[in-house]
Amino acid sequence: LITAVGAAVIGAVWAILNMNYTKKEQAEDEEQRFNAYSNYLVEIADRVQAQYRHNTSAMNAIYPSARECVQYGRREPRLWNRNFTHADFLYTRLGLGDSPFQVEINVPKEKFSLINDTLQKKPQVIRDEFHMLHQVPVGVDLMQHGLVGIVGGAGKRGALQMMHTIVAEIAAAHC
Repeated sequence: LITAVGAAVIGAVWAILNMNYTKKEQAEDEEQRFNAYSNYLVEIADRVQAQYRHNTSAMNAIYPSARECVQYGRREPRLWNRNFTHADFLYTRLGLGDSPFQVEINVPKEKFSLINDTLQKKPQVIRDEFHMLHQVPVGVDLMQHGLVGIVGGAGKRGALQMMHTIVAEIAAAHC
């Protein structure tokens, strides 16, 4: 009887210690997984953000405002730098706006899981944050859209300014 009770106590204590150890191991493994994947996502987000900034900067350099265009001097390398062989020939900046980000951001497909994983939606958050470039040049391709109407307010308000913008950009960048 004493042996049986002693063995039962030792077995119960061993089981409790083993359960606590297993819980601790699982918590450490989960923390390590969370930290490793979070660090990976931060690295990916940083790379995407660098490309995002690069594309924004490049678009601003390639499609300067009319105000910049009228400041060109004879030695400006961007003066008459586009001709009919360029894909963006007669693409004219109209202003600033939103444009789709040119880099495709692929995220893992959602899978069914019994466990609610907080990391599962983070790649989607990165894609949603960077899917559009903001405050970048937007315009119209006059090669594709040969006839464009400009509508202004009372007294052609706004329309004349837009017409001057288009003419200045075409004159400065296209030959």
